[in-house]
This record gives sequence, C-alpha cells and structure tokens, in this order.
Amino acid sequence: MKPSRLFLVALPPLVAIILSIPCFRFPYLWDDLVFLRIGQTFHASYLLPVPETIFYRPISREIYFGLLTLFPYDGAFLAHILNAAVLVVAIVLLNSFATRLCDFKVGFLSGLAFACLSFVPILVGWISTIQDLLAIVFILAALQFQVGRRAGLAAFATACAMLSKESALFLMPVLVLSHWIIGERPYRIARNLTLYGTIAVLWAAIHPGMHLMAGRGFTGGEMRYLGLDNPGRAEFLWRSLLTLVNLPITGLRTPWLKAGTLPLVGAALAASVGVWALYRRGDRGRPHVRPGPRRAAVLAGLIAVIPTVLTCLTVR
Repeated sequence: MKPSRLFLVALPPLVAIILSIPCFRFPYLWDDLVFLRIGQTFHASYLLPVPETIFYRPISREIYFGLLTLFPYDGAFLAHILNAAVLVVAIVLLNSFATRLCDFKVGFLSGLAFACLSFVPILVGWISTIQDLLAIVFILAALQFQVGRRAGLAAFATACAMLSKESALFLMPVLVLSHWIIGERPYRIARNLTLYGTIAVLWAAIHPGMHLMAGRGFTGGEMRYLGLDNPGRAEFLWRSLLTLVNLPITGLRTPWLKAGTLPLVGAALAASVGVWALYRRGDRGRPHVRPGPRRAAVLAGLIAVIPTVLTCLTVR
C-alpha cells in the first residue's frame, strides 16, 4: 500500500481516538465490575446459556472479560486501549467495505463519518460497550464476506455478532437481501434466507432471554427491559435518529463539556488535513463499479436505520 493511501486509511481511526481522549480517564463503571468479577473465576461452563437470564453474550462478556483479567494491570486504562483497538478495526473494516462497493474516496469518507459520530467516544470510555464494538466488527466482516459470496464465513461472523450482542439479529434482513440491494446477480435470496433463518432459529432455541420473552408474550413483564409493549418507542426513536446526525437529544440546553474542546479541535484539524489530501490526491483508484454510490447509500441507510427502529420497538 502506498504511503499516501496508508495515511488516508489510518486517519479516520486517528480522528476517533482523538475524540475519545477524555474518556480514557474513566474508571470501570457499573456492569464492568460485574463482568470482571465473573472473568476472574472463569470456567468453561460460563459459556453455556443460563436459564432465567435475559442476555446471552458469551463472546463479549465471559470470553473478553476473562481475557482482560489475565493482564496483571488492574486499572481501566488498559481496557480502554483494548476497546480503542477494536474500534480501529471496526473503522478500517467499514473503510474497506465501502471501498469495495464504490471506490477509495467513498471508503475514506465513510470511515471518517463513522469516526465522527457522537457515540463513538463512549465505545472507548465505557468498557462494557465492547459488546457493541464486537457486534459491529463481526457484522462488518459478515457484510464483507456476504458481498464476496463467501456464505459460510458470513454466517459464522453473523453468529459471532449475535453472541456478542443480540441486536445484531436486526441486520439479518440486510444480509439476506444484500445482493439484491446492490444489484448484483444472482441475488440468492432463498439460499440466504434459509442460511440466516437457520442461524436465527438455532440462536432463539438456545437463548434464555428469548424463552423468557416468549413465555410472557413478548411483553415487558417483570424485568421491564425488553418487550414489544414499549410505551416510549416514538420518543426513543426520535432521539435515536437525532444521534445518527450528531444532534443532542436534549436540544439547545445541552451543556458543552470543556474537556471536549481540545480533542474536537484536534480531530477537526486531522479530518480537514485528510479531506484535503484525499481531493488533492485525486481519484486514482478504480472507477465506480457495481453497485455504485446510490445503491451503496441505500445499503448504508438500511444498516443504520433498521437496527435503530427495531431496537426502539423492543428495548424499553
């Protein structure tokens, strides 16, 4: 890879890390301490579903935090570093996927747009959001494999995403219809539906949370966390859509955090240098290929909106 291209690939992850700098001082929070305690006494049986629990995330909880406890350093800084490393992988995968669908320019801008999303720093600051990060990484890998017609690897990556966080299930329709969305024949919708439908059925069969929800008619029940009877779904959906365009959910009364000023300035400078270098470099890569920017934009919109809507419908 040429130095100029390598610089542009590395710049979006750098922007994300700069924006996340204030979060590196966070201690372990809430769920982090519970998962660390379990990781310190890790046993292979912990990877099996436990009845009467609503979540089943063995990869992002038991395995990740079990590995985290192997390091002698007991502070949270190392955990922030590991989360940041996974975030870098996610941005590079997104860059690669968008480049594959369109060209290098679209790939760079896609990675940069994701790096600048307002929720990205908390993915580094709150260690437990490794559940989200791993789900993102595995789903992006699944999309890469799916578009590359490597169905077995795509299915495996999808299963890993669902065992990192359940909401990865919401992206299955995109995986099933991926070739149709980007206009690449054969669409293989029936085969994809069979493959991913089988994964979903097997996952639901072993997932204790699905059993609990089914037993109470998919309503909130006593736990009041998951259910299709979410009374605040319209408000939650509106707030979630605001976050997709970096608008604060509390409007103009949202206070500005002074600790974020220098990282914001630094990230803005880095992003500006990257955009300048990108357009000065010119589009020296391959020309637009199938599916092209329009279909890629549709795919991107579905990836962003479908999980947002379905999460708001099911999470109280």
